[in-house]
Amino acid sequence: MLLPYFQAIESGPIGATIRDSLWLFPFVEAFHLLALAVIGGAVLLVDFRLLGLGLKRQPVA
Repeated sequence: MLLPYFQAIESGPIGATIRDSLWLFPFVEAFHLLALAVIGGAVLLVDFRLLGLGLKRQPVA
């Protein structure tokens, strides 16, 4: 179902650029991991706030 879509992306110009570049894939991967860490940290802050464990002096609004 999704395989033709992914094959089209792989054979397209963006896939070829990432595949042929020496440093582009590691850069994209590092950016992806940093973004996951930022989103995970934001989720943890909200969860700790809801549990009453963090940011007690910071107003909600």
